[in-house]
Amino acid sequence: MDTQDYIFTKDWFDQNSRQNWDKIIPIINPKKILEIGSYEGTASCYLIEKLSKNNSLEIHCVDTWSEDYIVGEEGSSTEKRFDHNLKLAISKAEKKPKCLKHKSESHLILSKMIAEGESDFDLIYIDASHYAVDVLTDAVLSFRLLRGGGMMIFDDYLWSGDENIVYYPKIAIDAFTNVFSKHLRLVPAPITQIYAIKINEFIKE
Repeated sequence: MDTQDYIFTKDWFDQNSRQNWDKIIPIINPKKILEIGSYEGTASCYLIEKLSKNNSLEIHCVDTWSEDYIVGEEGSSTEKRFDHNLKLAISKAEKKPKCLKHKSESHLILSKMIAEGESDFDLIYIDASHYAVDVLTDAVLSFRLLRGGGMMIFDDYLWSGDENIVYYPKIAIDAFTNVFSKHLRLVPAPITQIYAIKINEFIKE
């Protein structure tokens, strides 16, 4: 990914993740993407560049852009960087993608999408709140929106902080993949991420 002229203050979409995406994204070749937690748009810009030849690329970006991601950082500044970066990525794309920005808490947007019959996402990337209850909610709701054979990617699997473990993503991701184990298949991924493919039919013992 050519980062020239983009304004990224943090490289949370790290090199290990990017190298793995370089291999897997061309294979699944997603046409309809949902990103939950967009921050400055690093992943979205990467996907637009990677899939710029796709005639019908559609990306939905969900974020609040209103809370401090880092102490002292204003959400409005983060949103301005996201807008700048996404506009730049679209301008550089060989074929212009359809990009929809959803500024709201993720559970509200996901519930609205379900109620309105939105579906058939090829790729869903969950990288928003680190709190376990939020991660689990995002996973359960967005799984309804993922098509059979589509892929869900969880970021920050091993993220940890100073709070109780119930506030970490791992416990939520483990709970989701265990409860939905007969509806998905895990595939190899970087140690910091979990990749799951939705299975069309319920697996019976």
